[in-house]
Amino acid sequence: MITEHVPSDWLELQRDVAQVLEECGFAVEIERSTEMARGSVKIDVYAEESHRGRRNTIICECKHWNSRVPQTIVHAFRTVVADTGANVGYIVGSSGFQSGAHEAARMANIRLLNWEEFQEEFLNQWLEEHVVPNLWHRLEDFLRWTEPLPPSPGRPLTSSEKAAFMELWGNLQPLVAVVQPFMSYIRSMPNPPRFPILPLSSSEFRWAGNLPSEILEARGYREFLARITKHADAGLVALKAAAHAN
Repeated sequence: MITEHVPSDWLELQRDVAQVLEECGFAVEIERSTEMARGSVKIDVYAEESHRGRRNTIICECKHWNSRVPQTIVHAFRTVVADTGANVGYIVGSSGFQSGAHEAARMANIRLLNWEEFQEEFLNQWLEEHVVPNLWHRLEDFLRWTEPLPPSPGRPLTSSEKAAFMELWGNLQPLVAVVQPFMSYIRSMPNPPRFPILPLSSSEFRWAGNLPSEILEARGYREFLARITKHADAGLVALKAAAHAN
């Protein structure tokens, strides 16, 4: 999933849904008022994207309830989806849906999802549109210092200093390996590797045992990548200190 965070109320659910869609490349409006045949309606989250010149519109209804969403809500939402001309409508419910709700949505362009399912729906687009374009710029200096021939802008190192530097460099290679699938130059390959499956503690990632536990146990990619950048920043500082870089 995108994040381990669980919205605590309706406003937070609405905000988090909007954030995911915005990071996926959509132009997003929260609580957009739209005129319909029977009057004005307020849409929790309205999102548009352009794909090869074609507009794709989705609308979302956020229900942070203690009970399951009934079919009456779906029937009303079907009208909104139809009248607004949206390509698809999502009802994101924190407590699930009654069986009648699923029946009402079956023959319509409506998806009934909980918060985790909504994240899974947009996970690949979020990784490709938000993470891949931004992570390289965030980690560029760290990746440059962990290349096979890292820079050495400081004074020449003694043999013991060089050994200490290379030991530190080697200890950081598992971190380098786990971020490689997210790099834009890797994604542009004909058959890029799949993104790491989280949590790494239960995956077959070959370097898993050499990574910090907080990275291994992360279940959301947002937390996973934040922890990676934190350790990368610390590693970069240590490498520069070991190389006596200014």
